[in-house]
Amino acid sequence: MTSKFINWFLLWVIILHLSFRNVLGINRDGVALIAFKTAILEDPQGSLDNWNASEETPCAWNGILCTQIGHDKELRVVGIIIPKRQLVGIIPSVLGALVYLRRVNMRHNRLNRSLPRELFNAGGLQSLIFNGNSLTGPLPEEIGKLRYLQNLDLSFNSFVGIIPPAINNCTRLRRLVLNNKIFRGCFLEEWETVSPFSNSWTYHTISSMDPFLLILVI
Repeated sequence: MTSKFINWFLLWVIILHLSFRNVLGINRDGVALIAFKTAILEDPQGSLDNWNASEETPCAWNGILCTQIGHDKELRVVGIIIPKRQLVGIIPSVLGALVYLRRVNMRHNRLNRSLPRELFNAGGLQSLIFNGNSLTGPLPEEIGKLRYLQNLDLSFNSFVGIIPPAINNCTRLRRLVLNNKIFRGCFLEEWETVSPFSNSWTYHTISSMDPFLLILVI
């Protein structure tokens, strides 16, 4: 089953949920999260069991953080915190529709395939933690859309390619953790050449854990 087919399938899931929204009762953020649940093939701990589309909002669901937004104080999703749950599946593009999303922590699951470009449409993201999964493919150029990103951890995955130059648009980035061996392209040298704030970074390697684990902090 290809990633393109999966994304089309999830799109139809969203359309169906929106079509029957008055019946289901769930709000727009809940629709996107139900699509994420659909993309999870195994949930051995039952972490998503209470993700129920019949509820008005997803704010009482396991791992979901919400806050009140706007004059009408509408509850919107700002965080997805589901680490160490042995979840098997993919990260669907529909998560990029969570316009108020600020924090994602899915470390130490068994998520696979690539990070969808559409994920980075959630331009207010401040923290993305995906370490300890089986994610592959390159890091999309769209990472540069995340102007508020402060914390990015992609270590212990199977990414390939180079760090996209667009990451230099993430001027608020304060912590970057990744596997320098997997991300090819002499990253440190390139970063020092093109990054306007590279002089502020401190480079660390933790050889006792992984000689190619690279942590940059400011």
